[in-house]
Amino acid sequence: MPALRSLATATSILVLAACGDSTSNGDPTGPAALSISGSYTGTASGTDSGQPFTMTIAFTLSHTGSNVTGTWIGQGSSGTLSGTVSGSNVSVTLNQNNPCAGTFTGSAQIQNNGARLSGSYSGNYCTGTVSATFTVDRV
Repeated sequence: MPALRSLATATSILVLAACGDSTSNGDPTGPAALSISGSYTGTASGTDSGQPFTMTIAFTLSHTGSNVTGTWIGQGSSGTLSGTVSGSNVSVTLNQNNPCAGTFTGSAQIQNNGARLSGSYSGNYCTGTVSATFTVDRV
């Protein structure tokens, strides 16, 4: 089960990391969009079928317009992600491919001009249910 938790966490983080942020750049015409494309690493903590876990996760994200896509990897698990960015919020769907199929939904806040993503995710995979929070930083 640790592999699945890792995958779910990594996927959530990856999806969230790929999204952009809007912050003021001093231009009176409006905010500048920040890209969150790149690599992020961090930790996720939560429950997997009622059992507590903490794991390391990593995401590689591509952010274009309001869309974000990418891949994630955790302790023994991996998958893909896709989602949308709206302001400083990211919403994602994570698909686990390894070691078995799973689907998770999550959201995150873009912080520190895109240097950090912090949020939560939940969903099901072949043998259980996962609910977790995560924080990842740009590498």
